[in-house]
Formats: sequence, structure tokens, C-alpha cells
Amino acid sequence: MLPTLHRPERPWSLRHRAHAVPGAAAASARLLRNAVPWLAVLGLAAFEDCLARSGMLDAKRFPPVSTVALTLLDEIVNGHVWTPLAETAFAWLVSLFLSFALALALAVGLNLSVRLRDYTAPVVAFLRPMPCTALIPLVIVSIGANTNGLVFLTTFGALWQMLPGLAHAFGKHDTVAQDTARVFRFSGWQTFRWLTLPALEPYMLSALRIGATASLVLLIGMELLTGAAGIGRLIAFAYAGSNLTLMYAYVALSGLLGVATNLLLGRAVTRRAARVGGRSR
Repeated sequence: MLPTLHRPERPWSLRHRAHAVPGAAAASARLLRNAVPWLAVLGLAAFEDCLARSGMLDAKRFPPVSTVALTLLDEIVNGHVWTPLAETAFAWLVSLFLSFALALALAVGLNLSVRLRDYTAPVVAFLRPMPCTALIPLVIVSIGANTNGLVFLTTFGALWQMLPGLAHAFGKHDTVAQDTARVFRFSGWQTFRWLTLPALEPYMLSALRIGATASLVLLIGMELLTGAAGIGRLIAFAYAGSNLTLMYAYVALSGLLGVATNLLLGRAVTRRAARVGGRSR
């Protein structure tokens, strides 16, 4: 009987086995890194729940997290939250679209000329830190405490959060790509469409992410102060009625909406930046 000959293992399979363990370790580390914030939040929530139920915290002022979660679930099931949530979401999306479009148009216009950008820099620096709450009396008198007034204030506040980043991004130029476009005699629109816009897309998504969070915070705050329809008014009514559990439930709903938006846009920014980086390499 002939002896069995063992074929030597191919180099590529050895490399594959060598990289299998680091790949699994990287995936485990990434999963752990993503899970740590959620575990920390759940741990703090459980800790607060224990303190409130044990009497170490005043349960009337700081109700247990489990009670707040059940109250929020009851409001969702009974349908009490859907109409205010839709009103807030509508005003939020309109404000975000208007503020992003205005910021994009201003960023393009300010970078048409270095002199124009230098002249308008003091105006932008003056308007950017201006709080929107200072304009509430003027808006209530001129527009009213309605959706139009909320959209105006939220658009004004989110605009100055997105404009600096977009203006800075438009100020950057890839000289090699610009020279190549000039050699091939690209028109201005072709250069903007095929070179400038793809390179600026990660910056635009980042600005949109910042603007979405800022506009949501501003909008709910304006609803809370002006009494306009939305989640903010429900928070104000619950506080006025001394129903702090319901108030915390609506606050938690606002926070969940902001976290979900931030996570979705953050993932879109990461993926798009990786694609652009891969093409550039």
C-alpha cells in the first residue's frame, strides 16, 4: 500500500488563516465599541430606577425610568402623540430643507470672490452667535406663534450652524483635478457637477447632520416657549399640570428622535466619506 502524500498548504490559504483571526478580533472590538454607549445608558437608567424606587430620590420629581417608559408606550399606543409628533416633524423637515438650501447657496456665493468673503466675514461672525430666543417677541408680533414663526426661527438658527462648515469646504480646491478639468476644457457647470460636488458631498452630509440636530433642539425649544403646536407644547402642558412623568416621557421621545436622526446621518457620512476616500486612493 502506497503511503499517503500530504500536499503542502498553499501560501494564499496560510495568509487567509493568518488574517482570519485579526478580522474576527476587529469585528468584536467594533461591536464592543458600538455597544458600550448603549450599555452605559441602560446602566444609568437602571441605577436611577433603583434610586427612585428605594426612596433615595424623590419619585415625584424624578420618577423611575421604567414608569416613564411605560407612560411613553401608553401614549404611543393610545395615539395621543402622533398628531403633535407629525406637526413637529413637518416643521422640522421644512426648516432643515430651507436652512440647508440657504447655507449651500450662501457658501457658493461667498466663495465666488475672496474680497466678498472677507467683507462678509464680520457680518457672519456677528449673526452666528445671536440666540434665536432673542427674536421670539419680534417673530410673535410680526408673524405669530404658529408654524410659520417656528419655521422662520428654526431656519435662522440652523443656518448659522451649517454655513461655516460649508463655506470652509467650498474654499478647498483640488489643484490637480482643477488643472485636469481646465485641460479638457470643462465648463463651469461640468466642473461643479463632476469635480466639486462629489468632493463636497461628505462635508454637505456633515453639515446636514449638525443642522438636523440643531434645528430639532431649536424647534422643540421654540414650541416650549411660544406654545405652538408640537411636542414642545405637550411638554409645557405636562409641566403646567404637574404631571412630571408625562413630561419626562415626551422629553425622552424628543431625545430618541434626535438620537435616531444623528445615528442615521452619521452612518451616511461615514459610508460616503469612505467611498470618496476609496476613489481618491
